[in-house]
Amino acid sequence: MSISRLALAIVLFGATAICAETPEAKDRESIRALVADLDQAWAESDAERWAAHYLPDAEFINILGMVMPNAEAMRARHHEIFTGVFKGSRHHGVIRSLRFLTPDVAVADVDIEVTQFKALPPGARPTAPGVLRTRMRHVLKKVTGRWWIAATQNTAVAPLP
Repeated sequence: MSISRLALAIVLFGATAICAETPEAKDRESIRALVADLDQAWAESDAERWAAHYLPDAEFINILGMVMPNAEAMRARHHEIFTGVFKGSRHHGVIRSLRFLTPDVAVADVDIEVTQFKALPPGARPTAPGVLRTRMRHVLKKVTGRWWIAATQNTAVAPLP
């Protein structure tokens, strides 16, 4: 390898390493980890763990339009569904979009797929046989270096006609 190619490789590698260490890159990874932990909390039917990602005054609107005005109400509702209709089900979220409105406020749009459920809550319909897809929007706030969910809106994806 010529000296100029080696120098270019070093510059490119250094630029990539610097970009990977930006505060926003670290924040993106923290939010991805938070979304993954919600999946794990669901898998373990752990409403406490789920709620631990929410600010105390966070509002959660579920797929049926029910408003849970704070983390405690949301935790209680998740306990109901984890021990009821969604017991044993799987929840998988993929971040479709992550936007930073300020360095301490972000909006994460997450495509959710719930499978292996025994039933759905009254009024909910599967998107496809055995699959409930939703679009979940989290508004996140960074407080003392940690990302918290301040609000969530979850919208079911209707089945195709």
